Amino acid sequence: MSTHNRFSDEQVSGLAAVTNERRFNALKDRLTAATGSPGLVSFHDGKVHMTLGEWERLINTIRDAQEQPRQPGMESINQALIHAADEVIGLADGDERITDAANLMVNAGMHFIGHPEDTLEDAIEANYDDETDNVLGWIR
Repeated sequence: MSTHNRFSDEQVSGLAAVTNERRFNALKDRLTAATGSPGLVSFHDGKVHMTLGEWERLINTIRDAQEQPRQPGMESINQALIHAADEVIGLADGDERITDAANLMVNAGMHFIGHPEDTLEDAIEANYDDETDNVLGWIR
């Protein structure tokens, strides 16, 4: 027969209070990072109390975040360009020039995101092992 440690209700309540206090402090840190202000003014009996001004700041921060257009990451941009190229290539009926041009557009487009002042030749040099004139010759 095994023995079990039993905690009193008072001990369990104390542990829950410590856990809630930690959660409160973590949330306060996250809110401070997001809004520049802790906003949370007190924690008592498991409830967080905020001033009206801090509630308004929090709500405005959330609303502003929801209204801002989401910026796609480089991987999703790359995948979208590849998908578009594949769709165009699918219409090309095996025409290698169209395939090469579509692939060059994907590679050059991705290059131009990080290097907007570069030329097509710069993008080719950065993405292909072949000479620039040779790559352009695939399309001409």
